Amino acid sequence: MIKKILPIIFLGFFSVTAYADNHHHFYECKEIGGTNWMVEIEIDLKKNQIFRDGTVYEIGEKDDLYIYAKKKVGDTVMSTLNINRYNSKLNIWIRDEGSVQFNCEKLNKQF
Repeated sequence: MIKKILPIIFLGFFSVTAYADNHHHFYECKEIGGTNWMVEIEIDLKKNQIFRDGTVYEIGEKDDLYIYAKKKVGDTVMSTLNINRYNSKLNIWIRDEGSVQFNCEKLNKQF
């Protein structure tokens, strides 16, 4: 009986890990100081995009410390963001408005 169950468990484990999604990361970010502005971001490393509350940013650079992304309209950069890979601090710069810093918490899949 055990000899029949072990291969099923073993193969089931590998089939689940084979489909694990390591390309998508979700964060909930709260503004540091100032107002209580909150944003949610999704980082899609496969598509090289970051989604912030419906806005799409193209990832331009990734290094060991930061992921950098920008939103352009034509040739004009309208907004940029960068997120620290170690402490999850997010900085958003918006043209004509300036920069805002956030503390982010990674969201885990619930089901």
